[in-house]
Amino acid sequence: MVSPPVLIIAFNRPETTERVFAAVRQARPAKLFLACDAPRSHRAGEAELVAEVRRILQQVDWPCEVKTRFLEQNLGCGRAVSSAIEWFLNDA
Repeated sequence: MVSPPVLIIAFNRPETTERVFAAVRQARPAKLFLACDAPRSHRAGEAELVAEVRRILQQVDWPCEVKTRFLEQNLGCGRAVSSAIEWFLNDA
C-alpha cells in the first residue's frame, strides 16, 4: 500500500510540533513535507522557539523522502500557510 505524502506546517510551538511529529512518525509516510515560517523579529524569544520547532521536524528516523521549506523571512500566518499548501500540492 502506498502511503500518501504528508505536510506538516509549524511555527513557534515546540510542544505541539513534538506531538504532531510523533503521530506522523508512527505513520512513517514515504514522502514528508516540512514547512516553517521564520520568526518575527519584534517578538522576543521567538527565534529560539522556531529553531526548536525546526530541530524537532528534522528528526526523521525512517526511510523517507523529506522536503523542507524553512522560510528566512516571516510571511505571517496567512501567507506562510497558503504558500506552504501550494508548495506541497505542486510537488506532492
